[in-house]
Amino acid sequence: MFGIGSFYFKQKAKAALKGNWQTAMLVAFFSTVFMTALEVYQLRFMQVDANKLTALMTVVSYTQLWQLLGPVKEVLLGFAIIALLAMLVTPALALGCNNYFIKRIQGEELGFTGLFSRFCIFFKALWLHFLIALKTFLWGMVVMVPVIVLMLLVPEVSLFLVQQPLAASLVSIATAIPVILASLRYAMAPYIMAEKPDTGAWKAIEQSKAMMKTQKMNYVSLTLSFVGWLLLSSVLQMMLGSISFVVGMMAQLFLQTWITAYMNGALACFYLTIAQEDGMDKAFAELNKMLRQMGADMPEGFPAPPFPDREESGEIEPTDDEAQVEDSEDDTLN
Repeated sequence: MFGIGSFYFKQKAKAALKGNWQTAMLVAFFSTVFMTALEVYQLRFMQVDANKLTALMTVVSYTQLWQLLGPVKEVLLGFAIIALLAMLVTPALALGCNNYFIKRIQGEELGFTGLFSRFCIFFKALWLHFLIALKTFLWGMVVMVPVIVLMLLVPEVSLFLVQQPLAASLVSIATAIPVILASLRYAMAPYIMAEKPDTGAWKAIEQSKAMMKTQKMNYVSLTLSFVGWLLLSSVLQMMLGSISFVVGMMAQLFLQTWITAYMNGALACFYLTIAQEDGMDKAFAELNKMLRQMGADMPEGFPAPPFPDREESGEIEPTDDEAQVEDSEDDTLN
């Protein structure tokens, strides 16, 4: 099927988030707050000292290891606590975030409390994310295991990969392909459970696989369309960071939060579109109308929607404003 591209979903997201950006950004930021805290903690307290790393590699007893870790035991404990919180709480927050943006695209505003709207299925959310991670990992092993076995049985293969970086890179890419495909297949499962909390984890995964069967390229196109914004945030951080590190970090954090909210809105729109049986067909028709209203039309070679205008097909009634315009045109002609 011809890809609809990212324009339609991003336009719908911007229209839905207009006037609600502040709440959307807060929801997007706090949905990953523990992951952000973990990254900041690592940067602040867990810088690797080469001398200590060398000493740890020469440890011969648990007593010696305990002595070396003495000064950093509290740091490691803090890291473990934040990592545990991130692992346990983030899945429920992520589903609440998805639910907020789904409702926002549908025209309903849940407010900041929408972030916690799926804590009622806390363990189900945790189970879903565990299954997705496990299944994705197992798909990665499809290529990794044969490569490891081959390297163990034929030492020359290991030597060849060490001496030939290009070959090693190709093996890494081959290993990553099943992981990427699995991630795409299961991408809609959190949205399904967020919208329908009664859905089981296995059923959500199976429904996601069915939805994404013919929509992987559309999903990839949509996500890649945000790469430019992410690069801009990095450039902004480097530019302002040369003046003030704090200012640079704050500017990057603000822009990345805005990008995350924007992306969540677009992905929620994508989910709602493909969740309908003829969702993409309706999206093509609406995109055609959006382009005509902007003074453009579908580019040459772009497939026409399977039905004409919405009003002509009778599926969607014209809005009040459109009806008034049509009545005024009729009066003018008469």
